[in-house]
Amino acid sequence: MNKNSTVTDMSPVVEGLLRIHKIISRGLSISIRKCDKYLVKQNIPSGEITGFSMYLSSLKWVTHAHHLSEDDIVFPCFKDLIEAPYNLLKDDHNAMGPHIGLTGPVSSGDTSDQSGQASGGSERI
Repeated sequence: MNKNSTVTDMSPVVEGLLRIHKIISRGLSISIRKCDKYLVKQNIPSGEITGFSMYLSSLKWVTHAHHLSEDDIVFPCFKDLIEAPYNLLKDDHNAMGPHIGLTGPVSSGDTSDQSGQASGGSERI
């Protein structure tokens, strides 16, 4: 991407970023709806426990990998091309870590007390 490019050019990079954000947002929305349904019923049907747990685990790792790639690759590449609150976005990514079962730094530049290591957190989602 050159300095004359704009987000409206819809480069493959921009299209990919928009697509993965839609995928993750949809996954989170489905997870929240299912959790709300399970809370109303006050149980998860035994035939759905394994599948839903795997779904949440996959969503956790896709979200984590996406945030790592943004923090460590995308944001540094874009910072001189597109004005955006990159530090705030990285802080948001790091703040999300404990909520999806991660502890310690979640990106190479993070010095917080989160580690990006799994802590069996899919049951927290």
